[in-house]
Amino acid sequence: MFDQNLRFTQLVEDFAVEQFVAVKSVETQGRAVAFRTYQCLVRQRTQLINALRGHLAEFDLVAPKGLASLKVLEDALKDKANDLPFVVREMGTIYLDQIARIREVIERLADELETASKTDMELRRLCTIPGFGPVTAGAVAAVAFANKMARMIWALSVKKEDYRMA
Repeated sequence: MFDQNLRFTQLVEDFAVEQFVAVKSVETQGRAVAFRTYQCLVRQRTQLINALRGHLAEFDLVAPKGLASLKVLEDALKDKANDLPFVVREMGTIYLDQIARIREVIERLADELETASKTDMELRRLCTIPGFGPVTAGAVAAVAFANKMARMIWALSVKKEDYRMA
C-alpha cells in the first residue's frame, strides 16, 4: 500500500516537473467565458422561476418544480378567476418578462456553443462521448482541458468503454 502511494506521488511529481502547462488560447478563454455566462444565466432563470413559484404559493397557486411549470405559472397570473391582487399580477409579469429575456440569451449562447462544436475538431471529438452535447463539450474543452494534468486525471477517471474518441 505504501509502495503504491509512493509510486503514484512520484508519477505526479515527474509529470509536473517534465511537462509544462500550455497557455490557454484566446479561443479557449472565450469559450470558457461563454460557457460560464451560459451557466450563470441558467441559474438566474431557475432562481426567477422558483421565486415566482414561491410568491404564487402564498396565494395557494402551486406549480411543480422545473422549467415546464412556467406555463402553469403564466396561466395562473392571467386567470381572472383567482383572487390575486393587482400588484401580485404586476410583479409576476415582471418576473415573466425577465425570464423571457434570459431565455432568449440562453438559446443564443447554446446556438453559438453548438456552432463552435461543429467547427472545432476537439469539440467534435468530445461530442462523440455518450452523454456529451455541445454545451458539455465546450465546458470540458474550455475548463478541464486547459492544462495537461487535468487531462490526465480526467482520462484516468473515465471508464474505457464510456470513452470512445472518433
